[in-house]
Amino acid sequence: MSEGTFKYNPVYFSMVDSLNPFMENEETSKIKFWDLEEEIGPIDEVDMKILDGLKSLRGKIE
Repeated sequence: MSEGTFKYNPVYFSMVDSLNPFMENEETSKIKFWDLEEEIGPIDEVDMKILDGLKSLRGKIE
């Protein structure tokens, strides 16, 4: 990311009893449930920082 550039990534969290089917919309064509270990391809540095924070929460969320 170049100096002076800002990037915003919305992050959503929810605990649910069961999963509903994903419905494609104008903003998102699919979702991926990820174990933070499987290789999924390139990840930009902002997303990597978010993931680092989530890794530190692993096991702490009930």
